[in-house]
Amino acid sequence: MVKVGVLELVGYREWTEQLGTDREWLIQLIQSNMYKVFQEKISKINGFVLSLRYDYMLLILEGVENSNVLSILDSLEKISPVPLRLSIACGQTPYEAQYNASLKLRTSNGKYVLEDCNPTGIAVAHFDINDFTKLTSKLSIYDTFVSVEELHMHLTKEIQRIGGITQYLGGDNIVAFLSIDVLDAIKSLVERIKGVKVGIGVAKNTRKALMYAALALDNIRRSMKNKVNILVLGDLK
Repeated sequence: MVKVGVLELVGYREWTEQLGTDREWLIQLIQSNMYKVFQEKISKINGFVLSLRYDYMLLILEGVENSNVLSILDSLEKISPVPLRLSIACGQTPYEAQYNASLKLRTSNGKYVLEDCNPTGIAVAHFDINDFTKLTSKLSIYDTFVSVEELHMHLTKEIQRIGGITQYLGGDNIVAFLSIDVLDAIKSLVERIKGVKVGIGVAKNTRKALMYAALALDNIRRSMKNKVNILVLGDLK
């Protein structure tokens, strides 16, 4: 089972509306600072934060004890302009886990809704576009951004079908969180997309899986002459 948390910033829309009409720059500053601190705190306990809408954030918590998450919530709430609510749930896939966590959050009045999960490990696929630097030298910066967004949306739809969750990381980097039993489906997906390479990490916790995915991608870059476009590394048998 995969563990995912949904973090709700309670009354976030109402808070933004109290800032006046000259507010968007301030909202962006506050959101950026919150994401920075949240990512730092969650990564230290081997999880990862997906900012998504900012009024709700996803916490990828495979291999993380619930008690460790609760231990840092006070520090997160200190920098949040509104109170926080947290739901942690399990699922056969990351998508199912976030769906369950979302449902539990909607149907509960409590500050915390926590489910214990039997950890099975998680896979992370780190996608990278080939020759993106050359593309940047030919097109405008905005056009290259649009091309990455188009790929992101395509991958999001394809990966959601197999229970995964995607996030754009900046540059030409897109990451997907997956259950460990869909690696063949990811390999098949990559074969159908031209000009993409992907490093896949498989591990007991989220941060290690991200590390292995980045290492796999680095190895692919070093061996591009061998036309390798996908590599899986990890510490799970």
